[in-house]
Amino acid sequence: MVYNPVYPQPFKRRMVAASSSLLAIVALSSIASTTGAPVVETPLFGFQTGPLEGPLYAGELFYDDSTDKIYISGEIYQANSQAPESECLLMTFDRNTLDLIKSKAYGNPNTLDFCSSMTLSSDNHLMVVGNSAPGGWSDQFKLTNTNGSNKLNGFMAVLNKDDLSAVSSTHSGLMMETADLNTNIPYPRDILSDDNGNVWVVSLTSTDSNANPSESAFADWLTEDIQYGSSTYMTITKFSYGTSAGHSISGISTGSNHLSMDFTKEYPVDTPSDGTVPPRVFVGGLLLKDIAPVTVNAAASTEDKETEFLVVAGSTRGKGTGYGQSQGTDEDGFLTLIDKTTGNLLDLTSPVAVAAGITTNNARIGTYADDIITGLCNDPNDPDSFFIVGATQARFGDALQDDAGPNIPETSLRGFISKISLTDLKAKWTRHFKAVQPNPSQVSEVYAMDCLVDDDQIFVSGNVESGGSVYDVSKDRQLPAKGGSDMWFAAMDLFTLEVDWVRQIGTVKDDRLAEHGSMDMTEDLLMVLGETNGNFYRERAADEKDASTDIVLIALGTDTGRHKHPIGQKGDQIIKAPDEEDEDDDWNNADDDDDSVVGQIKWEPRGAQLKGPLYAGGMVYDSEKHMVEFTGGSYLEENNKSMCFTGTWDLTTGQVNKIYLAGTDFSEEACNAIAWSPTDNLAYSVGFTESTDQGFFDYMTAGADRADNVKVMGTILQTNANGRPVGGGIIDQEVVQYPVAAVTHPTEDYIFVASSASTNSTEHGNMPAAVAHPDLTTGGTRRFGDKFFVGVSRYQVIQKPKTPAEPLSQTLEESWYKAYNVGDHAGVAVTGMAMAGAGANTLVAVGSTKGSGLLFGKNTGDDFDGFVLKINPENGEGLTFQPEDKASTRVDSSDHKDDWINNICVDKFNPDFIYIVGGTKGKIRSLDDEHQLPEGDIHAWIAKMSLDTLDVTWVKHFTMQAGPGATIAEASAFACSIAPGEDTNSVVYIAGTILGGAVMDNAIEGQSGGGDDMFIIQMDDDGQTVNWIRQVGTADDDRLAASGGLDIDAEGNAILYGETTGAFYSTTASGTNDIVAFTMQKKDGAYYGLGTGAPPITIGSGGTTVPPPVDLDGDGMEDVKVVDPNEKSDDDHLDDDAHGNDDDNIVPDNILAVQTGPDSGPTYAGGMAYDEWTNSIYLTGATYGSFTKPGSDKRDSSYCFFGVMTLPSLEWKDRETFGTNSAVEACSALALTKNDNKSGVAIAGSTEANGLLTSQSEKTDTQYEMLLDLLDVNDAYGLVGGQAVDDEVIQFPAAIVSSGDTIYVASMFSTDERITADYDKASQEYPNFTTGGIEKYGSQYGVAVEQFKIQREDTTLGSGIMQKSFVRQWRRPFETTAMSSVFVSGMIAVGNELIVVGSTRASPKGNDMDGIMARVNTADGNFVGTLEGDNSVAYFESADGADDWIMNACADSESAHDHFYVVGATASKAQDANTINAMIAKISLDNLTPIWTKELEVLHASGDITKHAAAVGLGCDVIPGNHGIYIAGTVENGARLNYPSTQSAGRDDIFVAKIDPTDGRTIWLDQFGSNGDDRLARAGGVKVNQNGNAVVYGDTNGDFYRWNPEHSRDLFVVVMDQKSGAFQKPLVGATWPPDTSAPREWFGVINLEGNTNTIAIVVSLLVILCVVIGVLCLRNKKKKSESQKTSIFAYLQRFDVEDIDLRRSPPGGWHGTYLNKLAYGINGAESGSRDHLNHSYDESRPLTHSSVVSDSLFMDQDIDTPASYDNLQRHYRDGSESRPGMEII
Repeated sequence: MVYNPVYPQPFKRRMVAASSSLLAIVALSSIASTTGAPVVETPLFGFQTGPLEGPLYAGELFYDDSTDKIYISGEIYQANSQAPESECLLMTFDRNTLDLIKSKAYGNPNTLDFCSSMTLSSDNHLMVVGNSAPGGWSDQFKLTNTNGSNKLNGFMAVLNKDDLSAVSSTHSGLMMETADLNTNIPYPRDILSDDNGNVWVVSLTSTDSNANPSESAFADWLTEDIQYGSSTYMTITKFSYGTSAGHSISGISTGSNHLSMDFTKEYPVDTPSDGTVPPRVFVGGLLLKDIAPVTVNAAASTEDKETEFLVVAGSTRGKGTGYGQSQGTDEDGFLTLIDKTTGNLLDLTSPVAVAAGITTNNARIGTYADDIITGLCNDPNDPDSFFIVGATQARFGDALQDDAGPNIPETSLRGFISKISLTDLKAKWTRHFKAVQPNPSQVSEVYAMDCLVDDDQIFVSGNVESGGSVYDVSKDRQLPAKGGSDMWFAAMDLFTLEVDWVRQIGTVKDDRLAEHGSMDMTEDLLMVLGETNGNFYRERAADEKDASTDIVLIALGTDTGRHKHPIGQKGDQIIKAPDEEDEDDDWNNADDDDDSVVGQIKWEPRGAQLKGPLYAGGMVYDSEKHMVEFTGGSYLEENNKSMCFTGTWDLTTGQVNKIYLAGTDFSEEACNAIAWSPTDNLAYSVGFTESTDQGFFDYMTAGADRADNVKVMGTILQTNANGRPVGGGIIDQEVVQYPVAAVTHPTEDYIFVASSASTNSTEHGNMPAAVAHPDLTTGGTRRFGDKFFVGVSRYQVIQKPKTPAEPLSQTLEESWYKAYNVGDHAGVAVTGMAMAGAGANTLVAVGSTKGSGLLFGKNTGDDFDGFVLKINPENGEGLTFQPEDKASTRVDSSDHKDDWINNICVDKFNPDFIYIVGGTKGKIRSLDDEHQLPEGDIHAWIAKMSLDTLDVTWVKHFTMQAGPGATIAEASAFACSIAPGEDTNSVVYIAGTILGGAVMDNAIEGQSGGGDDMFIIQMDDDGQTVNWIRQVGTADDDRLAASGGLDIDAEGNAILYGETTGAFYSTTASGTNDIVAFTMQKKDGAYYGLGTGAPPITIGSGGTTVPPPVDLDGDGMEDVKVVDPNEKSDDDHLDDDAHGNDDDNIVPDNILAVQTGPDSGPTYAGGMAYDEWTNSIYLTGATYGSFTKPGSDKRDSSYCFFGVMTLPSLEWKDRETFGTNSAVEACSALALTKNDNKSGVAIAGSTEANGLLTSQSEKTDTQYEMLLDLLDVNDAYGLVGGQAVDDEVIQFPAAIVSSGDTIYVASMFSTDERITADYDKASQEYPNFTTGGIEKYGSQYGVAVEQFKIQREDTTLGSGIMQKSFVRQWRRPFETTAMSSVFVSGMIAVGNELIVVGSTRASPKGNDMDGIMARVNTADGNFVGTLEGDNSVAYFESADGADDWIMNACADSESAHDHFYVVGATASKAQDANTINAMIAKISLDNLTPIWTKELEVLHASGDITKHAAAVGLGCDVIPGNHGIYIAGTVENGARLNYPSTQSAGRDDIFVAKIDPTDGRTIWLDQFGSNGDDRLARAGGVKVNQNGNAVVYGDTNGDFYRWNPEHSRDLFVVVMDQKSGAFQKPLVGATWPPDTSAPREWFGVINLEGNTNTIAIVVSLLVILCVVIGVLCLRNKKKKSESQKTSIFAYLQRFDVEDIDLRRSPPGGWHGTYLNKLAYGINGAESGSRDHLNHSYDESRPLTHSSVVSDSLFMDQDIDTPASYDNLQRHYRDGSESRPGMEII
């Protein structure tokens, strides 16, 4: 997005001129929704003006709750004059019907008048501000201290709100004042007032009066450019209105009151140093902020408050007082606090600033890109914060996790809302909103324009431009666009910060919100003001011009965003909530807000049983990951002591991921409850340990209130989103403490814990002696303590570790602790706790007691009663707000029987009410005595209570029938939860346990499973209507978890958690106490069938079957891996985005990553070798920098570098550079050597004439193969010699392997000394000469394999003599008899053979590119494979003739030398696909045929397989012990591999996969990278270390593991965990520009439509044909005299060797020179867009096969003995056999 340099471009109207016509009145159209609508509390209406001859433009909407009227201001063109100008438009409506009450236009059709904003004064007059030209309405305004403007005046009018008439008979209002009204014209933009007669106006004031003619005949002066002025700045004006204002000589009388202007304060923008016009200012809004807490029902004050000041928000590119400190020239937001009495900046030393803790004023808000603030709003219940909305090209800091969904171009505009702290004017959090264009690669524009706070919700509205589809983060879906520009709306929960709903509304034309004040709250409806030129709520005539806009008024339900649908989209029906059923046959159409969406969670039955001994503690649902985290007590791993456990259950797959144990062998421990923190995606499990000196967390620091002789200590276990412990804290304020409930604060880093505490540590005799594994959770037995009381603690989270330390860190710190007891010490049992109230201002604890006390009330008998206790979360004290409020209450049955409260829940949509559940023996009031339950029965109940007064709103009892042979029945409710209902009401879930075979009345099952069962009930929130009851259980005992056994998912479906001793989800009972979890559908309670094992069945309706649990041991139950929380390896790869990119991804402490730099020049990765003896990696490549230290001077030419890095610390042990300033040196590969018991390194590279080692040669070649001999002396490597190979004029080494003192080199050579087109046409500042970079010389390349022996004469370092220490034993050049190039790409040693791999077009089956493999004898270099059935050379080719490439090979060191592996790429076999997929194959050594072949499918950034995309495997290594193979490579141009959860980091990425060696199955796969381009080293880019982990090596120019603002090429090394692929999370830097074009290395030159440039190719082929014919003729002559120099080769590692010089690339295309990333040695077109679309992933389909090449097809000839295969050689040369061959020349 590019902004207009003088004004934000998005605020320019996209309207065209309309012809004038005459119309004298305003016609209105209003439609109420009546037909076909469901019954709702409030009818929804829609309103649209018209038809009119001129347009209307919306100013502001204002709701007066005292009269239930809606006021609208705006601008109207009557179009009844020769030169029409706008008039000020004012209208009033009945809120309940949207009937027009009054409309009035002020002004003159021939002069300019418009009204922008309005408010109500303290005496209920309508205060309106706007602009008026002389001769218009301005003639009725009184001047203040100066003469009026002769061009345009700003004004404030005072009107009667009933009939919109002027209050004063002489003057309608006052003119606005500036220093010079003829020069500085004020444009009022927002107005507000208080209860004391004060009125403030914020205006844009022009710097001059230069005219700005509008391009439209009907200009919208409310939102378009100002009429006069080159630039604008901010001005604050204050008026006084009331009886005391009459003394002002400049005021006006308005009956009994007077209006006067108090001050005008201007904030000019600094003039730029070059003297140009200052940048303009845009004002988003004005706010009067009161820092005093809101007092409920407080009487209105008539005195001026000293706790108030003004907040102004806006945006500008300029600088100056009032606009914050600017960095750069981009558009930024600003926030300014203004003294309301003077208009000056708020003094930070003033009493109000000190009282509020304000430390910052005049703040700049923004990112490195353009940002605008378009509005602000206030939460009256939060004196410390306010909210801003706007749009940004980047992403604000402190953003919520809101970047899910489809990716959009980085220059797109995102709407945002931020909560701003008054203290420092920084964002506490930010939520972004984005849209996707019909073409996802196009830039989208989303603006947030307004916001509004109502109780616990905040509403955001905005515009989405040009047909964009808003992404609905609440449902993970993309809303359908309506046409042109649309409006969008969202509701956020201030309690949880989750988005409740998102709506996109509009017509096929353009629809936009009013720029200021577009929303107001009217009871349970949002009233919205906007504009349209479409058929919103009336049919526009065909001759109505688009420029003739109408005003539109929309009513939205606050519960779901339901609204009256525009005409022609869905008849006249209301858009229903997501869960509402639809009776309209037309419901499912593309225009519906709730259809045509993607990613919505769909309920499917899920169930899991985990074999124990396990006891259920608590459970919590993570809506972001659709996952359950649970906790409890465990005796797994044959422990004799109970331990706490945590685990996760994925509701998407139905699989339990793992269980972590936390505890010791010396103490009984268990976890009782769990709470989820939305602020940091962490969970907190509370429990206990009985031995404070040997138990879990015994090492942690004691709390401030620690008791003496602690016997039982509470514990808080901090776990990540995968259930893995990462920290914790202890609770030790009492001698005995059993935590039973935990609650997290929704916005602050606090956790609250309620415990049953005791001062008595006496051990009870109630421990069941016969039970080997007793239940020690809340539902079980407590060994110590009596006469318990309530202890409540608040802890602050002080650390949020990514990696668990050993032992776990203390991450919590006690804030306060309070104890609550009954006076007679009868004992109190606390059972639940919740956070309630607006802004989470009340903590509520519940439980039961027989005792009496001040907070617990008086017990009138000896029975148990429930209690409800309200606690101040700030200090732990009892809490009331008003005299009629209660801090606590006692719950007792009417007949004073035993009553228990077992838990509490809160409706997040209405947190002013709480729900309590439990059991009672008492009388049911709604039943007569005849129908009461038998004496002694315990039945379940639920009650709804007002939070303020603790009065009961309703109570519901649930009856049951006793089981067979029983006279007494028992059932208790242990949990409840609230979900959205079908309309405006909520539904309530109640869950519990029914004992002994009893049956719940009206349960769908109608019977008991046999023993104890679980029950769950859904009812409406009216206290009467029960929708359904389910009773679920086996023939054995099944019980709900006592502390949190119920939760709801994101769609309102129920999740249950408990215990069983039966075959719940197994074929037989396990004989232990198991835990079980299952889901229930919201509609009818459908659930996953019991006792099914595999295959599963579904109980009830509406569900589908799911895959059976993972059952390895055949017991019918899911097998779960139990993990020590301190183990080093990690399987947290199961996270939704565990590919190194998730904040909660746990990385083992031996998994590190590093990026070198900064340096004075770029460095390119060449090759890597690993030494298991020293656990070190050896690296080489090329550099233009210092490399050994941060350099300041770049090198003039490329040098070789060598380095040794130790693992796992990734610290440099040695770093050296080798080269000369007179020649180019680059190193591409290296191998470890051993000679005379001395360790060394052989490095293969290249140098030019007069370069390193060339003094050894007697020839003068253009480019030499350079082999460096490094020797290790006292742990320091030095260069002692090597060899400069000079057989050819041009020579490049490609691969090197070693065996002791012997090394083998595969190299490329050429007889052509010409400069390549690569080098000549590309940037030559820092060219990359390593393998995979660019080649400077040559055209036709041959390949040779050589053997060298190490023979050193001197092993002294520093002698300065470069000895010829590598002595060649043999050399074998290779070529095909068909003269086709072979592109060599790698070489490995397998036993006594060398495997040389590459690619060629010499296959007999076609001219496609095929892989080729050759077996070479290490003894003499000749081909191997003379036994029957053996083969020395074979092609690797697709059955359908598609292109295939082999890029590298790796050997299995532990195999019997019977196979090896190759990696590379293959053209996709999918229909219509235009992609190159990465490939790996296991090859039989004897016959060179594949044992298996697998490919890794790649997707274009758009997800379209018809578009060109490429991924290539470049390296591999085998994990010893048959544990797997690593394949690594690159994914180019923003594409991504089609594997679950993979994403592109933006441009060229790295991928690493672990492959099963038996069948090629993908065990895990990761794609990752920086914001730049990342490149894998071509020689040994991935290696296995001694732990089996993958070590990945390459180079990057992005912010990978350091901030790299210079975009210089750095090296990177990443270590990845063998088990999960976990690795260190990369940095997230500024996004680079995207380029999703076809990777030209693979597809040639591609035009904008993605097709090959046909004309260029045809011309190129004609030229090439001539060249090839000539070359072949020359070759036939030359081979007679110089057989060693006749091959045509290209270098496969360099995919781009042939370009504008019409040379063939490995894929076979013809294309020109690459100019972009080749300048930095990177093969790949720049790209960027990420992709989240999934296609089917099938890695088992057949891909390729090998075509075995007969030995008779190839010639094998020693250099010194040319007669070996002379006959065959002549046979193929004379053309009598058409099949091509290969020969050694």
